[in-house]
Amino acid sequence: MKKIKKIIIVLLSLFLITGCNEKKETNEFQELFDVDTTLVKSITYEDFLNTNSLSGVVFIADETKEAKEIAKIFCEALCECDTDKALFLKKSKIIDDKYKDMLNIEEIEDLLIVAFKKGNVIGTYSKETETDDIKEYLTNLIYEANPPVCNEFC
Repeated sequence: MKKIKKIIIVLLSLFLITGCNEKKETNEFQELFDVDTTLVKSITYEDFLNTNSLSGVVFIADETKEAKEIAKIFCEALCECDTDKALFLKKSKIIDDKYKDMLNIEEIEDLLIVAFKKGNVIGTYSKETETDDIKEYLTNLIYEANPPVCNEFC
């Protein structure tokens, strides 16, 4: 009987120890910009160019100090908007100039956040965007791309 109790205690201890060491999975956006959100999913450049029916926002940047700061604000805005339609494209994966006509821009400087509605660009944010409140601007951009759906509980 004592042997069985010892075995059970050892097994429970091992279970608790290994359970506490469980590693949380992270995605590329989380790792690059040091944010704790799973709302942003990576997209390939080819998929980005084929956004014929996309509604949502795309965060385009490489790992820079400014991009990390904006990523944190972006994630706060996403949480407020309660959306999971945010995508991430690493700027260094852009291999040609096809995006210029699509977005009607000359160049992506450090970072660009693009809002799409049914495949059409409806707004952008970059470091040239003039705004007093970045979070409010991004929240409005996200809401424009993904308006809240009202149901019988509204």
